[in-house]
Amino acid sequence: MDRPARFGISKLDHYLGGGIERSSLGVLIGENGTGKTLLAMQWLAEGVRNGENCRYISTTVPVKRVRGYYSTMECFADVIDDIDMLDVEIDVKELMPLTHKKIEEWATSKGFGRDVEVDRLVFDSITSIEMVMADPALFRNLLSMLAHIITHSDSERTILLTEEKPFGVESLGETRNFAECVILLGMIPVEYGLVRAMRIYKRFGVRHPIHWMPFDITSKGIELREGRIVKKTTEYMYIDETVLDVEESKLWRVE
Repeated sequence: MDRPARFGISKLDHYLGGGIERSSLGVLIGENGTGKTLLAMQWLAEGVRNGENCRYISTTVPVKRVRGYYSTMECFADVIDDIDMLDVEIDVKELMPLTHKKIEEWATSKGFGRDVEVDRLVFDSITSIEMVMADPALFRNLLSMLAHIITHSDSERTILLTEEKPFGVESLGETRNFAECVILLGMIPVEYGLVRAMRIYKRFGVRHPIHWMPFDITSKGIELREGRIVKKTTEYMYIDETVLDVEESKLWRVE
């Protein structure tokens, strides 16, 4: 088993220090339609190619539709049938009372608890739980318990969550505080329109860039483009690598 858990996107994996650390919690945060599920599926596909047991859990779109859509893409043709997919309905009554034992039992029954034999797991999305709980304090406690279950497991199971960010909202939710790796995805306004881009918000233990990386969605999945997007005053500006005129050290962050 490769360490860390790679995405299979060379530039992204390089910036992440190889990928997501094993036995940890990661999260992809972005508005609807920015590519969160696609990136998560590419991460699972890379795990399958590495001989790992991979599972996708959906709380919104039926997995039959998810499988049907991604089976049409070239990048998933050889692995889509090897990704275990589950539909999960979120019922707040199943989460209460909010105790560690209750949450561990619930997580196991839904396919991602301590005793589940899975190497990589995507939970799409954690926002579904946040909405049914409708209480920030309770949701924060639940996240703390889930993070403890994941990081104290005897296995090297790694979990990647997706989180919906409301359109136009700059602030991020609570999940980022419990994840060791956070990647933001968005539609960034530049001088000629909107560009899909991603940014590593944090990856503990790794020196990583903080600029936005533009990408395209193709039949091969997410493909990072050359160049970067940096914010100039209150606007974003696209800078090609060949004309980059800022100090490299200013575009990196150390955790």
